[in-house]
Amino acid sequence: MKKSNPPSSYDSSKTICIVQLNRFGDLLQTYQAAVQVKKYNPNITLKLIARKQFASDLIFLLKKAFDKVIMLDLKSILYKNSIENKLPRCLSQINSFVNSVNDENITVCVNLSYSKTSNWLCGMINASYKLGPYYDLSS
Repeated sequence: MKKSNPPSSYDSSKTICIVQLNRFGDLLQTYQAAVQVKKYNPNITLKLIARKQFASDLIFLLKKAFDKVIMLDLKSILYKNSIENKLPRCLSQINSFVNSVNDENITVCVNLSYSKTSNWLCGMINASYKLGPYYDLSS
């Protein structure tokens, strides 16, 4: 894993993307933290990447703290592809998801999940600064 340098100056207009792929309780704690961040930094754009199976039931709440909630449907990607084309389709869907995230112009990516899946995902996200574990895919 690689460490990145923090932004050289504070700018409240930056976009922070939080990756939280864990369960309901973790999403609720992330929501509470996001509410406080927005309270003291209302100009910051907050985005959340969460697993669809957990975030979809909490979307009414998450939308109150996050400017955008991006749902990762891992079940669909991993289990709904036919066995013949499973790997190429999985890779294609993952690449499509990552490309759509990278279109979001993210300044800071924060990985709160601490899992191999979130480490890989954070490694693929283009951000000026990354906080938390991620795999350096450039080497």
